[in-house]
Amino acid sequence: MRQKLLAVLVINICTISLASVSTNVPLSHWSYDAIERLADYGYTNSDLLSTKPITRLNMARLILEAEQKLDASKAANSSLIATLSRLKEEYAEELKQLELDSGT
Repeated sequence: MRQKLLAVLVINICTISLASVSTNVPLSHWSYDAIERLADYGYTNSDLLSTKPITRLNMARLILEAEQKLDASKAANSSLIATLSRLKEEYAEELKQLELDSGT
């Protein structure tokens, strides 16, 4: 009985630990080009992109930054808005995690 309880406890701890791990975005992933395009227009900081690969969570942070700047900008074109929308779909889980972490 004691061994079963210990096994369940270890499995739960490992599951919780793995759930919070953010994996790297593969180097060939389309989102690098998309976020670099937003950075070219000044909607996000491209400094994080200089060291690749970056984590999915950091990509989500860049997306949030771009979204805030695009919302504040009146000059954003529909192509950039579509790019941001596609990125938000791809990184929806990470964006939710950032919302939970910030408490909003």
